[in-house]
Amino acid sequence: MDNFVHQGGLTVVNVCDNRDIPNINHCKIELGCKSRKKIWFQLVGWRKSLIFNDLFISFFNLLVIFAHLMLLKRFILFLLFLPCFPLVLKGQKIDTLLVQEVHFNEGLVFSLPHAIQGQIPSILISRPGSNPNGSFDMIYRGFHTYQNRMRPLLVMDGMPGLTWEFVDPFLIDTISLVNGAQAASWGMQAGAGVVNIGSKQVRKEGWTVGLIQSAALESHQRGYDVFTPQEYRALKLPGHPDGNTNTNWEDALSRNAWSMHTGVQGSYRKDNFYVDTKLSNRTVQGIQPHTGFDQLSLYGNLGYTMWDDRVSIDLSGLRVNRQARIGNSDFFEGMIMNPTWPLEEPFEAFTRFRGNPWIRMEEERNRVETKMHFFQANVTAKLTDRWSVSSRYGQVGKEMVQERTYSNRAGISQTIFPLVYRERSHERSLLEFTTEYHADLGNWKITPGLRYARQGINYVWHGYNERLINLDQTATTRENLAEELGEFTLESFGASLNLLFQDKLAIDFRYQPERASHLGSNAGWGNFWGMDVSYAAGDRLRLFAKLSYTGLAPDQSGLSQTIYDVGEQITPRHFANPDLRWESSNAWELGADVAFAKGKIVARNAIFRNQASDLMALLPDDTISDPFGLSFLSFSYQNFASIENYGFESSWLFTILDRQKVRYQSGLNLTWMHSEWTNLEADLVSWEGRDVGVSRQVGGNPYFQFNTLRTGEALGTVRALEFQRIDRNTGQWVFSQNPSGTNWQDAYRPVGRAIPRWWMGWNHGLSFGKWSMDAFFRGVFGHVFAHETNYRYGNVNFFALNRVRSSQELVNLGLTDQNTFNSYFVENSSFLNLQFLSVSRTFDLTFGRTKINSRLSMIGNNLFYLTRFSGADPEPRLHGKPVWNVDDHVETFYAYYASGVADANTWLPARSLMVQLQLNF
Repeated sequence: MDNFVHQGGLTVVNVCDNRDIPNINHCKIELGCKSRKKIWFQLVGWRKSLIFNDLFISFFNLLVIFAHLMLLKRFILFLLFLPCFPLVLKGQKIDTLLVQEVHFNEGLVFSLPHAIQGQIPSILISRPGSNPNGSFDMIYRGFHTYQNRMRPLLVMDGMPGLTWEFVDPFLIDTISLVNGAQAASWGMQAGAGVVNIGSKQVRKEGWTVGLIQSAALESHQRGYDVFTPQEYRALKLPGHPDGNTNTNWEDALSRNAWSMHTGVQGSYRKDNFYVDTKLSNRTVQGIQPHTGFDQLSLYGNLGYTMWDDRVSIDLSGLRVNRQARIGNSDFFEGMIMNPTWPLEEPFEAFTRFRGNPWIRMEEERNRVETKMHFFQANVTAKLTDRWSVSSRYGQVGKEMVQERTYSNRAGISQTIFPLVYRERSHERSLLEFTTEYHADLGNWKITPGLRYARQGINYVWHGYNERLINLDQTATTRENLAEELGEFTLESFGASLNLLFQDKLAIDFRYQPERASHLGSNAGWGNFWGMDVSYAAGDRLRLFAKLSYTGLAPDQSGLSQTIYDVGEQITPRHFANPDLRWESSNAWELGADVAFAKGKIVARNAIFRNQASDLMALLPDDTISDPFGLSFLSFSYQNFASIENYGFESSWLFTILDRQKVRYQSGLNLTWMHSEWTNLEADLVSWEGRDVGVSRQVGGNPYFQFNTLRTGEALGTVRALEFQRIDRNTGQWVFSQNPSGTNWQDAYRPVGRAIPRWWMGWNHGLSFGKWSMDAFFRGVFGHVFAHETNYRYGNVNFFALNRVRSSQELVNLGLTDQNTFNSYFVENSSFLNLQFLSVSRTFDLTFGRTKINSRLSMIGNNLFYLTRFSGADPEPRLHGKPVWNVDDHVETFYAYYASGVADANTWLPARSLMVQLQLNF
């Protein structure tokens, strides 16, 4: 049973066979030694749920990082929903460390600071190292002018565009995820992740055929404001005269989803030729009426090596067709349609009409049809024993068709569209060429390299709306929307130099300039360089230092001005600023790896500092007027601040028990980080707080002053009036300060930070005979939330009108006389949760002469939280609320720095139970 790849945790794999150790391109970080035994560990990120595509943070990321989801070789997985990829440890006993020849960022998947970076674009900048993260690369900048976008892009093998929701259980063993430097070397936003597809490790000679059939049940929680008024009253929300003491909110807000999965696989390998094909069908039903999807996927991989393995050719492709029913909620639409939804975040599930019973979508007629295709060709040639070249071409694309309908009921505004129809297609391509030469000069090993890459992006969007002609009639008229076209390219040409001296001193330097056609000649070249240095100070100690820089040198002529289309309405087409300075960053890190107690304890400790200058944001600019004399506030990208980050990380792995039948390992990671604003160039007052109010609530600004930016202040500092008590005689809320007068802003005092101070991961792996158990605890500490649900319904305010009780009724009851947001609704949200638990047993099945090795597992996710937070989900909210834009299928973030609000209308993380069967024929 030593060949199992167990998704539950501790993996029992013979790692002494070097053929099984992934190479650096698959993100291995190895603590090597001169003996035949090695200390090495594997980290695999995991997905939280079928729907959310939520990838979790690794807890010992700096100790060792390994992002390759290994192919299951001869195994066939019987999975009961999109698999969770738990944290996996595996190790051998040795007490020696050698110099690392890999880059710090290579394969840095979901490390704790980077997980934050992925959720706050351009703020928490990349960690240092050769092949520096392309946090400010040109494609990222190019999207500044594309649909107002300022988000990292999820990329497939260097090409943005693949969505994780297309990856089903039967395909997942062919896909590995990388991040960090490798993403940067492809010229992509590192915080988003990179996907590889391939099945080169098909090793069994001849044919292998397998089948899969599975079923699963997941529980998803929805936000409060998807209820109708009748549901509010029936469930007795806060603010109702009967209170909410008898309401089981977890049950009231939960919906279940069933998934069924059927698949067939065929693989063949003969000498230097291999082929792998997979056909898979998934069906998801539930959560809400008329929601779910049917998905058919076809995957193929073919490879051939020749001339004594000096030349290898590999072709792979994937085609996915999906038909979805989105029902009466944006939930399924968002998770199905969005091409680049961030993987770490819950999805906003607001119903667009917030539970209004008079305006409902016609569930049975709302559909989304989506097709995705991927193709990649790789050719690698070893021209001599020292000189190698490789080239790659890839293409990924998606086509989407959407139709949604609304019923025509009394009270609908004249601007309501009974029918909305959209079509969108976009495609990315990549052409890459690399070469390296290995030379030995005395005690030195020298490896210079060159790389050229060209990426292309194009998209087409069109559609129409049907508008009601008269408010009280059903007659409509069609309005065709202007077609949008876009196309631009990114070119990069880089060089690398790797030096190794006596297997003790290693130096790696990389430099890569980039240029984007979308911004024209004014864009200039982007510069990305970094250097890693490590030194083996002995068998048990290795020291390392890392340094990197990212930045741009734009042409002095500057960018073009903002472009607007002025017609019946004013539409921005291009945001720009001739005085804009491009962002830049610099970073360093110092640390040490140590092993002792005969390899039973291995640790990595590091301190780091980084700084980003001239951060950009889309801010109000000038006021212009349309032909009808109506004023319009324009926006442009502006420099507004710099930010500094520093902290430390400590990672430990303990092999506590290692006997013939019993093995127990535990890993612990602690990360502390502080970030603060520097060099604010404008008094922004609370523009992001103002955005929060507008985007979350219609008609008011309840979170005014909650989020502010101030020089020398920690990032994520939030403010509120300090609550003292409620005067039950008058209904007055009494605060420590009176928000009036010329210095009224001083009354809003800091009440906490929206960004956690500490992150912790604690992993356990226990095996006993044929039984094994794995558990992962995750802790996040030091952050607060503005509890929006409590504020909306616990405190009387104008949101309660026509919902539960009117403001005046509650004033008459002496509960309150105002709707003032204050510290009463700001809660400590630190938590420790059992994020993953798996119990497994291996056994053998025999059918005639056929012996099948099997593993049966019970797996649970998000089983419980230990927290003082009174809401359902204490996970940090690290940015402003995303709002789904039905017109162009991209997320719009109104406020990048408005974090710390626990939205009332958010679908919460799924709690799931799974039975998993693995078979090896």
